[in-house]
Amino acid sequence: MRFKREVVTPAQSPEARASADAAVTATPTDGEPPPRTSPLAAAAPKLATRDAAAGAAAGATGPAAAAADRPFPTPERRPRSKLPKKKPSRPRSAFATFRDAKRQEKKEVAASTDDAVDALAAAFEKTVSLSVASPPAGSTRRASASAARAPRSMRDENVGVVGLSFSDVMELHEGPPAHFERPARHAAVVAKFFKEGLEGRCERVPARLATDDELLLCHSQSHLDAVESTFDASKDEAVQGEGDIYWTTHTARCARTAAGSAAAVAAAVAAGSIHRGFAVVRPPGHHAECARAMGFCFYNNAAIAARVALRQPGVERVLVLDWDVHHGNGIQDVLYDDPKVMYASLHRHGNGFYPGTGDIDECGIREGVGYNVNIPWAEKGLGDADYLAAFDLVIDPIARAFNPDVVVVAAGFDAAEGDPLGGMKVSDQGYALMTERLLAHAKGRCVCALEGGYGLRRVLCHTDPHTTPSAR
Repeated sequence: MRFKREVVTPAQSPEARASADAAVTATPTDGEPPPRTSPLAAAAPKLATRDAAAGAAAGATGPAAAAADRPFPTPERRPRSKLPKKKPSRPRSAFATFRDAKRQEKKEVAASTDDAVDALAAAFEKTVSLSVASPPAGSTRRASASAARAPRSMRDENVGVVGLSFSDVMELHEGPPAHFERPARHAAVVAKFFKEGLEGRCERVPARLATDDELLLCHSQSHLDAVESTFDASKDEAVQGEGDIYWTTHTARCARTAAGSAAAVAAAVAAGSIHRGFAVVRPPGHHAECARAMGFCFYNNAAIAARVALRQPGVERVLVLDWDVHHGNGIQDVLYDDPKVMYASLHRHGNGFYPGTGDIDECGIREGVGYNVNIPWAEKGLGDADYLAAFDLVIDPIARAFNPDVVVVAAGFDAAEGDPLGGMKVSDQGYALMTERLLAHAKGRCVCALEGGYGLRRVLCHTDPHTTPSAR
């Protein structure tokens, strides 16, 4: 049997081709296997053929030289398509169609809701827009603006005179550094009022100590004695107590100042000397019960303000609206049987959320049945739409039926988005719209007393002049 292997090299001369044929032809005898050669020996004929072809091409002329100069041909490759491969189409399932329809519907509803809220917010901002002014000369607070207090003639008659009460004294009550209820809550809010020029647009209501007579409208004598005497000056500890209540040598004075300032603003609004007002007070008060201090609170500032307002001639009914994220168990405890004060609270409830009171069936006792309204939120993460829905369905209807002469707001801002304790998502425009709703009652006579709110950036945002009872 004969085996013949042939190597073809492009552009070879006839002599080189003959030499290559002779070099690579093997003729073994029949029955004998072909001889085994090493890879190097097998490659030797190819190298000799290549060298011979190159030498022949170098000495050739004419067509042979031209053929030798041409590069070896390379196979032509088609470029791959850059278009994505189409997957075989499959019929859409009924679930996928339903899911896409629901997504689209959700987007449309969200867009329409945002447009409606933006329109309401724009209308409200146009109604209560303020010019920038600065604090009067001689003020102990710094301000960034430099305009003088606006003359009374420049103020909008529809808004009236707005009172503002605050005092550095309430910053003396200072507990552990990591405590949520700290002096910076008061200092930052007051600084914000000055920065925005609101202080210069308001009538200053001097902060003062509450009298025993005013405190006894809501608390027992034993409670007053306890607040005055709980701090033991003979001990070395500057801060005493634990849990949600701490005591310092300044606690009793600060708590009296907070209650007295809220009472002063309420008395001025009820008497007609100012149209509405804001009391920047701390410690807060809506957790303080008749005979117990709890939840950062010692005296119930909002409840005392309501009872003081009722002492003024012509004031027969007061609405207390509490939008702090925690239930105002103290306000409920003090006013639970009083038909002259309607208490309404929007708050989180259940799952161990503090203080655990404020269920929907807690609606008053004796003459006060029906005058205590709780709107408990069973989940966190609720925002403007939920709170405004509560106003539409509950707050506004009962307020119109009750027809109050004065509205007192327990104005806690811990339902704001970003608060470390609240877990809610109310925006600054949400607070603005709730304020606007409340100003539609009692001929706009409204008293706000600061309660909770522990994320300072959020509190500063929501106590902006555009979101509180405003003055022009």
